[in-house]
Formats: sequence, structure tokens, C-alpha cells
Amino acid sequence: MPRKQDLTGRRFGKLLVVGEAGRDPYGSVTWNCHCDCGGSSVVRGTHLTGGATQSCGCGVIEAATRAKTKHGGSNTPLYSRWRAMNSRCNSGNPNYGSRGITVCERWLSFEAFSEDMGPSFLEGLELDRIDNDGNYEPGNCRWASRVQQQRNRRNNHRVAINGRTMTLADWEEETGIKANTILTRIRRGWPESRWLTVLAEMADAAPPSAPGGQDE
Repeated sequence: MPRKQDLTGRRFGKLLVVGEAGRDPYGSVTWNCHCDCGGSSVVRGTHLTGGATQSCGCGVIEAATRAKTKHGGSNTPLYSRWRAMNSRCNSGNPNYGSRGITVCERWLSFEAFSEDMGPSFLEGLELDRIDNDGNYEPGNCRWASRVQQQRNRRNNHRVAINGRTMTLADWEEETGIKANTILTRIRRGWPESRWLTVLAEMADAAPPSAPGGQDE
């Protein structure tokens, strides 16, 4: 195992490392940093040494301010999505920045982001990554409703039933049976043939009948 590198006292962009902070939920070493703007942040070591994070997030605000005067689109919903994307990846959010999710270099420019994603944008939609382990970049992003985003979460259960694999949310929409009900039946050891059957609520609380019983 490679020896852990001590980053204390080193400078990365606007950040000065003041000490180790521990490890993030994914086991990576993180560091307490002071920013030249007066702010502070906890940053994964690989993000510092690799150059992915060089400020506490104030750099995103500065870029947004520059973009505001340049493109005049700062009051638009599209601009709001762009700024939120950058903020998520330049923070200690365990689902984004701390997990290694980054924004591609091209999309650090609002103009480029608008050129790539603007034509397909509709108000009310959110920016969604097709591969949740991938970065924000052309080819891995689309516009989706909040319902579609929920279905694309990493922790959403995908279940194969009758040769078809869908999320529990999809099965609920198709059959009318609540996702939690389907999951409970699976965990209780119900046979697959009964996962999607419409049963009375009382029967739902009981374990499946033994083979040969009346319910079969």
C-alpha cells in the first residue's frame, strides 16, 4: 500500500491545507483547508493533488459573476441549473464532489454549457447524469423530471420479474402495487409469481401459503 502523503502546509490554488480531516464515506483521505477568500472547506486529497479543487467554491461564484456580465443570462432557469451543477461538484457533498464527480472543462463556461444543453432544455426539468458514477459532460447528461431523477438514483432497486428488469418505481406505475409492498414480498421470500398479484391488505401482511394450500 502506498504511503499516505502529508499535505499539511501545502497550497493548491487558493487553498492552504491546515490538517487532515479524516476520511469520507468512500474511504478517501480528506483535508481541512483555508481559502484565500476567508472561507474553509474539507477536500479529498486526490482532488487537491489532481487540481480538481482549488478553492472553497468561491471560484464558481466568481466565474458566475463574470458570466453574468458577459452573457446576460444569469436570470434564466438554464443558468440556475449550470450554477447548481458547479456548486455541487465544488463542495464537500458526499454524493458529488467528495465522490469524485466533476464538471468537464468545457462546461466550466456557461456559454459552452448553453450551446450543448440549451436547445433541449424545458423549464421545470433538472440536469440528470445518465451514468450516476460518471461526470457532468456531453454524452452523459440529459434533462429529466424529478420523478425520472428519483428512478436514476444509485440506491433505487431494480428488480427482474417475469424476465423484465425495471425499477420498483416503474413496477409501481405499471401495476398500481406500491414499490414498498413489492420489496417487502421479495424480502419475505414470496414466490416470484405472487410479487405482482393484487391481494387484500390483510393478506399482504401474512407470509405466503405453503405449496398445496388454498391460496395456490
